[in-house]
Amino acid sequence: MSLETLLPPVRRALEDAGLFRPGARLLCAVSGGADSVALLHALCALRAEGGFWLEASHVQHGLRGESSQEDERFVRALCRGLGTPLHVRNAGLCGGMDSPGAETRARDRRRSIFLEQMEALSMDALMLGHHLDDQAETVLMRLARGAGADG
Repeated sequence: MSLETLLPPVRRALEDAGLFRPGARLLCAVSGGADSVALLHALCALRAEGGFWLEASHVQHGLRGESSQEDERFVRALCRGLGTPLHVRNAGLCGGMDSPGAETRARDRRRSIFLEQMEALSMDALMLGHHLDDQAETVLMRLARGAGADG
C-alpha cells in the first residue's frame, strides 16, 4: 500500500475522532513493524495540514535479543529523520519469546507504558497501527479513546 493510498483513511479516522485539528496531541506507538511505521509516515504527512502535535513511543521489550535492539535503533533513526519526538521505554521483562506467557506479559506491560505516557505527556489519543485481526490492540485503542466496553 502506498502512502497516497493510506492518507485518506487516516485523515478520515482522525476527522471522525475529532483529532484532525490544531492543538490535538497524538502519541503514535511505533514497534518498527510495517503497520506502525506506515501509520507514523501517514501521520507525519498529515500533521502540518491537520495542525496536530505528534510524538512517538517505542517499547523496548528486550525479549528477542539483538533483534529487539535493531528495532529500537531503526525506530530512533526513523523518528529522527521524520522530525518526530520519540520516547523509548524499557519494559523490564525477563526471559525470551519462548518463555511461557511472554506475549501476554509484553502486551500487558506495553499497555501500561502507553497509558503512563499518555498521562505524563497530556496526549489526547494513542495511535496504533496493526492488523485488523489483532483484537487485543483493537480493544486497547478503543479504550484509550474512551469508547468503553461497548466500543
